[in-house]
Order: sequence, then structure tokens, then C-alpha cells
Amino acid sequence: MQTINTIKIENFRGIDSLEISDCSRINVLIGKNNVGKSSILESIFLTTGMSNSQLPLKINMFRDIDPQSLSNLKYLFYNMDTQLHPSVRLVFSNEYERGLTLSPLTQTISDLATSTKTVNTGALQSMIGLLLDFYEKYPGKEKDNYQSKLDFLANGTIVPSIDNQYFEEIYATYLHSDNSKTNYIEAVSKIVKEKRSDYLLALISKFDSDIESFNLLPDGLYLGKKGLDKLMLSNVAGDGMKKFITIISNTIAYHNSVVLIDEIENGIHYSSYSILWETLFESAQKSDNQLFITTHSWEELVSLQKVLRDREEFQNDIAVYMIKKTALRGFQSYRLGYDGLRDALNNENEIR
Repeated sequence: MQTINTIKIENFRGIDSLEISDCSRINVLIGKNNVGKSSILESIFLTTGMSNSQLPLKINMFRDIDPQSLSNLKYLFYNMDTQLHPSVRLVFSNEYERGLTLSPLTQTISDLATSTKTVNTGALQSMIGLLLDFYEKYPGKEKDNYQSKLDFLANGTIVPSIDNQYFEEIYATYLHSDNSKTNYIEAVSKIVKEKRSDYLLALISKFDSDIESFNLLPDGLYLGKKGLDKLMLSNVAGDGMKKFITIISNTIAYHNSVVLIDEIENGIHYSSYSILWETLFESAQKSDNQLFITTHSWEELVSLQKVLRDREEFQNDIAVYMIKKTALRGFQSYRLGYDGLRDALNNENEIR
């Protein structure tokens, strides 16, 4: 897989400018609250599906922002200023690059009617939607430019349009920090159809050795557990099991894809962190996928370091980025490889 190597973000959400370089197969984003870790995942999600004009609505839904409200589009813009156009640029390991810029879709109103009189406005611009200007560039070739848009009609209808000259070749999955907002049924169904159920079961059994089987039925995923004479709906098996199945099934279902995991520790007991990390490295390698993960958990990072210590073959597949907002240089990313992570944890540095 040709992986993302560099991410450049401008004027998106709360980030005015940020660059992340030298990405690896598994990339972990750490830092204090409100430094933009989730926004980084969202920016990657938008740009890996850059022709899809409905993705901006989807990432607002991730944050419980009403997607039906035109005014809520402002939350995509830095400081909610629609004059500052968000842009994201991804450069890949083979020097292929792509970029996306969001800007207001406007209409000109020459006369504004009020309840008492008509005001001559000259050329008042009214926002009626969103423009998505995007490009891709292959090494040695000219840049190809495209445009999609999202139009909010006066009757409340939202009309997306996609540039039909562009075909998306990258598949990305966003796994929300809230388990209830993430669906694993589609991923499990794909695995079952491709006759890879035994592989998924082997991974689930690492998390809970009492799980002997699983069945995908019309009303959900059922697990067969030792000592039970009936199958158990996976949703009642606990948040940890659901989170594990969600992460692992989406990591192995699609090959050569990008998986974005927000707050990986949510719902999983700390005693299972090492199993999760080991399984993630193995499945990401097997499916040739690239992962971007956020966490606030010190225990999660300690478990990651222990897995890397014991499994040297994983050490070249990890990059940990500390995201900081500095007084003089604004948003910065500081890269730690295996050695840097080990030293920071051993010295008990505050790196979350």
C-alpha cells in the first residue's frame, strides 16, 4: 500500500495551521484536550473521500451538530469564519498527492426585502451551501482539478453533487469514540462473504478465549460462548467486546485502506490494551492498511510500548505524534518513534 506520508491542514475546525510528517503504518495522536486530535482524523477522512460532498455533514454529525442546518457549516471553518477556507493536503509515500479546499457556495442578492422597505444592497453574498474543490497529482504528471458541491435549497432540501469525472480509489473508515455511533455489521458481513470468518473468530478469541463461534443473523451479530446453550447477542457481551469487534473487523475487512480510530481506549478495560495493540499490528500488516489513532490514556501508551518491546518486528511500523498548541509557533506536531516513546515513558514525561 502507498501510505500517507505528510498531512498539511489549514483553517479547519480549531486548527489554523498544522503539518504532520513521516507517517508510519500505525500513527498514534496524543495531546491535551482541544489541540485538534479528532479534527486531524476528520481532515483525513474528508480528503480520502474528497469527492463526496456529504462527508462534511457526516463529520458534523460525529459531533452531534445538526447536519440539516445551513448555518452549522460554519463549524468546519477556523474560528467559524467562512472567509478562511479550510484546506487539507495529503502527500503519499510514492509522491502522489491530493488536496481538498472548502469554501462557501454563495448567491448574489441585489435587493434585500424587509417588512417595511426594500434595501439596495449592491451585491450582497448569501451562503447557500458548500463548494469542495479538490485535486490529485501523480508524480511526473499535471494536477487534475475537480469540484463537487452541497446545495441547501430554500425548501430545506439538501442537494449533493459529485464531479463524475473523478473516481475515488481510496477507502477510509472513521470509527467514532462513541461505540453507539459506529457500525461493525457491514465489516463483519464483508468478512463472512469472503469466507474469512475463521480469521475474525481467531482474533475475537484472543480478546475472550471463551468465545467459540459467531453468527451474523438478520437482527445482529451473535456470539457462541462456552457454557451457554444459546447464542448471545454481541451488544450484550459488554462495551469492551463491542469496541474490540468494531475496531478489528473494520481493520481486516478492507485491504489497502485507511482506518481512523478516535479515542481507542473508550470501553476497553486496561488489562486488554496489550491484546488490542498486538492484534492491531498483526491485522494492519496482513490487510496492508494504515491506521491513525487518538488516545488520552497513559495506560494505553504503556501497553503499546510493552508490545513494541516484546515484538521487535512492529517497531518500524509505529509513529506517535504529540500535538501541541504553542504560544510562539502555533500548532506543532512532535514525532516519537519506538525509542522516543520508550524514553518518554521511562522518564515519566507527560506526553498525553
